[in-house]
Amino acid sequence: MSKIFKSISAPLAIALVATPALAAEPVGRASPTVEDLKVEINQLTAEVEELKKGDSPFTVNGYYRLQATSESLDTTDDNSTAFVDQRLRAKITGDLNDNVSLVWYGEVDSPWGETGSCQGDNCGKLSADGVGVETKNAYAELKVPNSDWKVRAGIQGYGFGKYESLVTNDDMNGVSFAGNVGMATLTGGWFKWEENDRDSADDVDFYMLSAELHPSEVFHYVSGPV
Repeated sequence: MSKIFKSISAPLAIALVATPALAAEPVGRASPTVEDLKVEINQLTAEVEELKKGDSPFTVNGYYRLQATSESLDTTDDNSTAFVDQRLRAKITGDLNDNVSLVWYGEVDSPWGETGSCQGDNCGKLSADGVGVETKNAYAELKVPNSDWKVRAGIQGYGFGKYESLVTNDDMNGVSFAGNVGMATLTGGWFKWEENDRDSADDVDFYMLSAELHPSEVFHYVSGPV
């Protein structure tokens, strides 16, 4: 029990000392009212709407996740059984024209107090501002004019779309294509597995072809990988 109280008492002490300093306000400075907050929110909303109306060829989307997990209450284990995972992912798409787009999809993964995706010494630890950015995808996409076909070249997932776990959920440099032929949707590609390392995977290429048949709205058939 003493071990538990030691691990908890330090953060509590810091919080108790810091709280009066954070609560103190400069003399003569009034606390914001509800109306002040409404005005700020309305101004921010108006600015966001103006950004949406802009003519920039770039769009950004993604998500932020903060997840706390406790795996065990075993106090005899010296390793931490609780952790906080922090992840920020962003996808930037630049539309050069109606048919050509550039896409970058990246991630900052910094578990609190642990190393993250940057493979460095200061990821989520002390001096966490050294966290690096991991590139997940970086590719150019060409939409074939007057058709539903598209071609991608660069770092991308080499699975099969919504069925990608049939092969893998990872990413690799390569060229892929997708489009419809009659009642079939075809997905295929060629990817470089590894090159010039003189190991068992050297000069091994990865080819994929998948066909999804949808003769009706209620019946679908998937064939792949080939």
